[in-house]
Amino acid sequence: ALSLEPLGDGAVTQLVEHLLESRQPEVVERIVARAEGNPFYAGELVRAFMERGGSIDALPDTVQATVLARLDGLAEDERRLIQIGAVFGRAFRAAGVESIAPDLAGRAESICESLMDKDLIRPSGADSFVFRHILIREVAYQTLPRATRAKLHAAAAAWIEAGAAGREDAVAELIAFHYREAASLVSAAGADEPAAIGIRRNAVRWLGRAADIALAGAANVEASRHLRAAIELADAAEVVGLYERLGDAFADAGGSIAGYRAALERTDDQTDPDRALRLIGGILIGLTRSAGAVADRPTETVMDALRARGAALLDRATQPLAQARFHIAEGFHVFWVAADRPATADEIAASEVHANVGLDIARRLGDIALQSAALDAVTACTMQRGDWVGARETSRSRLQLGERLDLAERMDTYSVIAWASVVLGDLDEAVRISREGLGLIQPGQVPAWALHLVAWRLYAFTLRGDWADVPALADRGRELWIESGKISAGYSLRGFIAARDVAMATRNDPLAERLTDVIFGIVDQFTPSPATTAQVDALRFKPGAVVEMLRIAVTRRRNPEGFERLVSGAIDRDESMPLDALEAARAAYAPAQLSHVLVALDRAIASNRRDPELLRGVLERYESMHARPLIARVRCELGRLTGDDALLESGVRLLRELGDQPMLARFDR
Repeated sequence: ALSLEPLGDGAVTQLVEHLLESRQPEVVERIVARAEGNPFYAGELVRAFMERGGSIDALPDTVQATVLARLDGLAEDERRLIQIGAVFGRAFRAAGVESIAPDLAGRAESICESLMDKDLIRPSGADSFVFRHILIREVAYQTLPRATRAKLHAAAAAWIEAGAAGREDAVAELIAFHYREAASLVSAAGADEPAAIGIRRNAVRWLGRAADIALAGAANVEASRHLRAAIELADAAEVVGLYERLGDAFADAGGSIAGYRAALERTDDQTDPDRALRLIGGILIGLTRSAGAVADRPTETVMDALRARGAALLDRATQPLAQARFHIAEGFHVFWVAADRPATADEIAASEVHANVGLDIARRLGDIALQSAALDAVTACTMQRGDWVGARETSRSRLQLGERLDLAERMDTYSVIAWASVVLGDLDEAVRISREGLGLIQPGQVPAWALHLVAWRLYAFTLRGDWADVPALADRGRELWIESGKISAGYSLRGFIAARDVAMATRNDPLAERLTDVIFGIVDQFTPSPATTAQVDALRFKPGAVVEMLRIAVTRRRNPEGFERLVSGAIDRDESMPLDALEAARAAYAPAQLSHVLVALDRAIASNRRDPELLRGVLERYESMHARPLIARVRCELGRLTGDDALLESGVRLLRELGDQPMLARFDR
């Protein structure tokens, strides 16, 4: 988006004199004053002045009124054509106008030539025309009564539909748009005659088709918009299926869960156990697999009740898809549990059994997306055992499912591989695999899923020291968040927090401000709890907040990368952290084998104890990770602690290369 400042009076004067083709100082002065730097308004005022025979006193006071005055001055056929053209949109075809206005048949082309002479429209193809400015189209459209608009939109849709044989997919969204506009207008008027009912049914049918086409192109946010529009117009008998399709679109976890829940409310367990089980499985997968995006986390009691309902249906359901979905949801349950407390060995084993049962069914069905989800559930169980090598290998097997693997599952696969690579200290692989994954994405495709991969890439960039690449990628992540509807993407915080650290370190204040807005735009959506409150306080650098985070980490390990960033930042600021709290947090994180978090806690413990040997071990681990910013810090800290000036100077040189201003201020002296 570009923000254009008003043109200066001198530039507008030149424009007006050029359009008038003569010097008329009084006229020019009054038009320039009224236009207030808007070149379109100035041009329309000149045209209105000339069309009114040179009267300056009756010129309209607003740009909309100026355009309306010009339209009012048109001949009846000209005004009718431009109104019908406005129904089609910014561009229209003469044949389309004639099809819904038979009285203009054979004359549309000549009328369009007259409108071109008046500089209201311009040619854009064989028999196609475009409004010279979008405001001309909008004013022309607003002059039509609502009932007339409804009839014209329905007629436009029918004309496009009639000529779409063999290329329906190419124009489905356009047909859906016109039927939806017509249906919305007749519905607002409360019309329930057969014609209005038919329009609504056509709108629902074409909106559903447009959603299918969008999903085929991985544009799941767009597909969700079409489905929501269809739901507003559909009969009760169609609504359940549309809500389930909305859940299946999975544009984001919250929208998917809401879609499935709405469908489940309208489904009877007794008469339709298969659908009920499918929907419960979908809800549970949304809650568990995408736990980091669920702002209102249910209690274990609520979850257990829903799981028990699904288990009861499992004995009666006959559809393999429904059975597989529920088993896969149970496979992810241990992942959901682990966000609040360590999972037990029995819970991990139970989830793994379910995941593998779901995988077997998915393979028998030949359902690639379902197989990928089941393998991801197996990976989640492997993670809970601290086997990150195994988790990465299982995730890589998902890519071997081939080209039939849809883009959302593919992005999730790349994200999990990057995740495991970070935990294993293999930052180079995290950067490589995230580059490969993001190279597959086109604008508008699966933005919420792409955001997950961007977050891991940002985090890896920050740790590895690829700071020059952070601003552009951070802004891309911000755009994806906005495109996905500013969702509660808690999983993206690791990337945005890391990128904000880089922005602050390099004194890029505008980027830091943008990222702060995103971070709190996400965090503020989550139900307040001691954990979220402490995180917010720490992100705002409130004294003592990191210590509170350390205490909470003993029982809750949400967003470990954000936790690592906060602990590392506290060390950088020489913030005091009690040794017992650091050691307790380390013991809590140890079973999960999160090496990037453990090494940060070891650095804090070494600094607290003033322990050079432990700090040397920290340096070795950061060097094996190629984590240049952290290597620089630990070299400086170890050099200062041991009096090794050469080590200190090598750390300072690296800080200079990175442009790390706060750390240079800390150590350069």
